[in-house]
Amino acid sequence: MLGTTLWGLPTGAALTPDAAPGAILLELDPHLAGAPDLRAGGAMALSLSPDGRTLLLLTSGYNRFYDVSGAAGAAFSGEYVFVYDVTEGAPREVGVLSVPNSFFGLVHDPQRDRFYVSGGPDDLVREFGRDPGGQWAERLPPIPLGHSTAQGLGGLGIDTSPLAAGIGMTRQGDLVVVANHQNDSVSLIDPAARTKAGEVALAPGGGVAGGEFPLDITVVASRRAFVTCQRDREVVEVDLDRRFVTRRIPVGGEPTRLLSNAAGSRLFVANANSDTVSVVDVASGAVISSIPTASPPGSGIARAYRGSNPNALALSPDERTLYVANAGNSAVAVIGLSERDSDTGAGGTSEVRGLIPTGFYPHAVARSADGRHLYVAHGKSATGPNPGGPWSDSRRSSLEPYAPGIANQFSLQLTRGGLLALPVPSAEPLAKLTAQVLVNNGLDRVPAIPPVFTALRGSVKHVIYVVGENRTYDQILGDLEGADGDRHLVHWGQAITPNHHALARAFVTLDRFFDAGGVSGDGWEWTTSGRTTDVAEKEIPLEYAGRGRHSYDWEGMNRNVNVGLSTAAARLAANPHTPASPDLLPGTADVGAVDGPSEGGRGFLWDAALAAGVTIRNYGAFLDDTRYSLPKSDPAYLPLLRTPYESRTRVAFPTRASLQDSTDPYYRGFDMELPDYWRVREWEREFQAYERSGDLPGLEIVRLPHDHLGQFDSAIDGVNTPDTQIADNDYALGLLVERVSHSPFWKDTVIVALEDDAQNGSDHVDAHRSFLLVAGGHVRRGAVVSTVYSTPSVLRTIELLLGLEPLAQEDAVAPPMAEVLVTEVDLRPFTATLPPVLLSTSLPLQVHNAGPPAFPRGDAAGWAADTAGFDFSHADALPAEAFNRVLYCSLVESTGCRSVASVPACVAGVAPEESQRTIGGMLAASRHE
Repeated sequence: MLGTTLWGLPTGAALTPDAAPGAILLELDPHLAGAPDLRAGGAMALSLSPDGRTLLLLTSGYNRFYDVSGAAGAAFSGEYVFVYDVTEGAPREVGVLSVPNSFFGLVHDPQRDRFYVSGGPDDLVREFGRDPGGQWAERLPPIPLGHSTAQGLGGLGIDTSPLAAGIGMTRQGDLVVVANHQNDSVSLIDPAARTKAGEVALAPGGGVAGGEFPLDITVVASRRAFVTCQRDREVVEVDLDRRFVTRRIPVGGEPTRLLSNAAGSRLFVANANSDTVSVVDVASGAVISSIPTASPPGSGIARAYRGSNPNALALSPDERTLYVANAGNSAVAVIGLSERDSDTGAGGTSEVRGLIPTGFYPHAVARSADGRHLYVAHGKSATGPNPGGPWSDSRRSSLEPYAPGIANQFSLQLTRGGLLALPVPSAEPLAKLTAQVLVNNGLDRVPAIPPVFTALRGSVKHVIYVVGENRTYDQILGDLEGADGDRHLVHWGQAITPNHHALARAFVTLDRFFDAGGVSGDGWEWTTSGRTTDVAEKEIPLEYAGRGRHSYDWEGMNRNVNVGLSTAAARLAANPHTPASPDLLPGTADVGAVDGPSEGGRGFLWDAALAAGVTIRNYGAFLDDTRYSLPKSDPAYLPLLRTPYESRTRVAFPTRASLQDSTDPYYRGFDMELPDYWRVREWEREFQAYERSGDLPGLEIVRLPHDHLGQFDSAIDGVNTPDTQIADNDYALGLLVERVSHSPFWKDTVIVALEDDAQNGSDHVDAHRSFLLVAGGHVRRGAVVSTVYSTPSVLRTIELLLGLEPLAQEDAVAPPMAEVLVTEVDLRPFTATLPPVLLSTSLPLQVHNAGPPAFPRGDAAGWAADTAGFDFSHADALPAEAFNRVLYCSLVESTGCRSVASVPACVAGVAPEESQRTIGGMLAASRHE
C-alpha cells in the first residue's frame, strides 16, 4: 500500500492518485522468489465475478525483468492475474496467477466459477477454475485460435503476429467470443468442448475499410456481439447464431471499451481519440448521444482540445451513473446519464458531474456489486532516476546502475501499474476532487502568453525542429559545467559531442527538460502531436517486450503497410513487397495516429502549420523505411546513396497523406548505415535553394537519427562505432546551425533540437530527462535555465512563434519556454567544431577547428559481435535493456560492471592502449573542466 503523495510526471502533469477520501492504492507485487522488488506494470483489465465477491486484475505490460543475480528468465517475464476478495469493499489480495502472455481480454463466466484470459500473441485463450483445494488454477491445455504459424506470424499485413484481445461471453455461458486484433475477425469458442467453433470476418471486402483492429467485445442478451474496431471508428454487430456481420455503427475516433446496460438496450462506447462516449440505441443501431468526458460543462480548455483518452467504462447498479476512465488525465469522470441515455425516459442531457484523480494512465474501471466502491487499474507510474530505480543503495546505483542487483533500469521496467480502490465520493468531496484533477492537468485556467512571444510575433518567421533518438541528459551533457549533470553517467561528453556542448554554452543550458515519451513509439507521438493515442499506450509495452511480432505503428505504418498511400497501386509503386490486396487496410486511416482535422481533431504539428497557412518541409520524419533493410540483391532495395539527388533516386516515401507533397524525396530516413553528415548535406542542398529564392519554409522538421546507433558491421564511411556515430550526429547538428547562422534567415529563425525520448541511457534526475538545444538570432545567450519543461512546452513554444493553434490539451496548457527567448536580435554566428574522433573515419571532412586525432573505443567488428542479433532496421526494434547495458558497461568509466564490448582501436597501425589513452584522456579532461 502506498501513501498519499503528489507525483510530477514527465508530461508536465501531476498525480494525486489516492486523494479521494478513503482511497487505498495497491502495488502489483507478484511475489517472485529472487526478485522481491519486482512490481508489475501495465494493469489492463478488471472483471468482477457475478456474485460480486472476487475482483480480477489482468496485466498486459512490458514486465520483463532480471533477478537480483542479473539473470533473466521466464519466471521474471510473465503477465499476471491478481485475485482480490472484495466482499468488504476494500480489495484483499488472495492470489496471483502467472500467464506467459496476455492482451486486454478478461471475462468471468456468468454461470460458472471460472474465467477466461486472452493469450495475446500466443493466439489462444486460457481458462481458469477452482482446484479441489478451492484455489484458482489454469485448466490445461489452453484453447488455440488457429492463426499462428510456426514462425509466430499469422496476423494480417507483413510479418505480424496474431493478437487475441477482448473477450465476451454469452449470458448462458455457452459461447466465448474473442477479438482477433491483428486478424480483423472474432473467434467463437465452445467452452464445454474447449475448441474453436468458428470465426467471423469483420471486414466488408470489396476494397472498403471496416472491421479493422477489433479490440473489445460485449455480448447482449439477444446473442449479438458488438465489437469495437479501432481503425474504422465503428462498432460491428455480429449475429452469433447465424455467424455474420449484421450492422456497422459509426462512432468516434479509436473506440476502445464498450459495455451494455443490463437490458441490452443501450451500448456505451469509449472513443479514446475523440474524448467522447457514444451512446447507441441497440434497437435502431443509432448513436443517440455523444457525451464529452473531459470535464464538467464550463471547463472550456479541457473540452476545446483533446487528450483525455477515455478508454474504460462502468455503470452504477441503478444505471444512472457512468464511470469513465479518462486515461490521458489520470482520472475517472463521473457522468450523470440522462433519461434517454439510461433508457429510463426521453429527456435530459448526460453530462460530467465530477472527476476523481487516479494513478497514471488508468486502463480499467469497475464498481462493487453494491455500487459503493470503485476500482481503477492504472498502467504506469512516474519512473524516477534510472541510476537508482527501485533500489535504495544510491551510491552503488550511481556508480553501477547495470551491475547485478541494480538491473531493470529501462524506462518501461520502471513504470509500475497499480489498483486504486475508493468509496464512491458524495457531491461535496467530488467537487474538490474535480478541482484537483483540473489543477493536476493544468486545465483549471487559460495560461497567459508571455510578453516575449507577443513581441516576437512576426520577427520569428521560421522554426527548424530537429529530432534525434533516445539519449539522456547525463549521457551527453553530464560533464557540462554549471549545470546539474552526473559525470559518473557520461557516455560521450565534451570529447565526442563538442557541438552539443557549445550550443548549450553559447545559448541556453536547460538541465530540467523531460521527454514526455518513454520510448520512440510514444516519443514520436508526443514530439509531433502533443499527446499519445490509447492504441499506443496499450500496445507499445508488448511490442517493446518482444511479445510476438508487432509492427511499429507509431509513424504512419500499420501492420508494416504505408497507410499514407490510399490505394494498393500507390503502395506497390512505393514498395513492391506490399501485398496487392485492395482489402488490406483500404484508405489512409492510421490506427496509431491522433485524429486529424478531417476527423474533428487537430492532427500533427505540420497539420497545424498547414491550417495556419505556414509552409512546411519534412526531412526524414514519418517515412516508410522498409526498403532500406531489404537484401541488397532485392530489386526493391533502396541503394545506400550518399547524394541520391545526383541520380534523382527517390529514397523517402512519407507515411502521412499530409506529408506527401512536403517531404524531401532525397533525404534518407531512419537507416543506421548512413551517417547524418550526408543527411545534413542533402538538407543544405535545399537550404541553398531557399537562400536563392529568399523563401525558407516556415516549419522544417529534420530527423537526425544516428544517435540511436547501430548497424556496426555495415555502416559506411567508417562511422561504425558508438563514438563515431554519436560524433557524426553531433557534427551534423553543428553544421546545420552553422549554415543557418551564416544565412539571411538567422535573424528570424529559431532552431530547436531534442530527442524524441530518453530510453537508451542513464540519468540521475529521471529516466525521461534529456537535452534540449535552442539556437537562433532571438535566442538567449550564455544562460543556465533549470525551469522544468517537457515536450509539450516545446510544441507550445513553436506554436506561439509561428502563430499556430495548440494540438491537444497537454501543449495548450504547457508553459512556453519564454526564458530561452529575447526580443533583441544577436547575429553572432555559430561555428561547428569537428569532433576529433571523426578523423578516424573516411567522411570527406573539411578539417578545421578540430583538435588532434582521436580513436573510438572498440572497433566495428567488436561492436557488431556484442550486438549480434539486434535488429537496427527501425527505431527501437532492438532489445533496449540489453543494448543499454552494453553501452554503459563499455563506455562509462569506473562502473565496476564487466566490459562487454571489445576495446581495441578501430584504425590500423594504432595501438589499442594508445587509442584508449587518447580518447580516455580527452574524456577525463572534459570531466574536469
